[in-house]
Amino acid sequence: MASSSLLLALLSLSVLPFLMAQEGNGGGHFRYATMYWSKTDDAMSNTVEITVESAWRRSYSSRYFTEVIQSGETVLQINGQVPPAVHLGDGTTRYLDAVKLTAMSESEDWVLGTQVITHTYNTPNHRGEPWTISFGGCCRIDGGGNRGGGL
Repeated sequence: MASSSLLLALLSLSVLPFLMAQEGNGGGHFRYATMYWSKTDDAMSNTVEITVESAWRRSYSSRYFTEVIQSGETVLQINGQVPPAVHLGDGTTRYLDAVKLTAMSESEDWVLGTQVITHTYNTPNHRGEPWTISFGGCCRIDGGGNRGGGL
């Protein structure tokens, strides 16, 4: 019963758009993000894996956006005036500090990466309601156009 409650709770997973907080001319470096989740193999656990796929402007350069090489993989540590973060609904926040580069285009000026976040909830739901997971931060590229040009 507990695992089905957690499953139902996580079906309410929501992705909130990034807040407008632009840096310099042309806006920020965020293009888009999406999240999906899966329950871990342990059916008695309240543990889930949340995968965040996100795209960013490749040519963007600032103290908020760094690239490092870890064990032969390119890993992006993404930040911003308001750091991009996954809010897990139980007071826990995880940042995009280990985004593995999966694709990029020099000509179209973007990079794409994923980060898997493993999280264990203390209970299968939040006082009988589903856990609500959200994604937020700053620095969307100007003119990204969603919901009629707004965020």
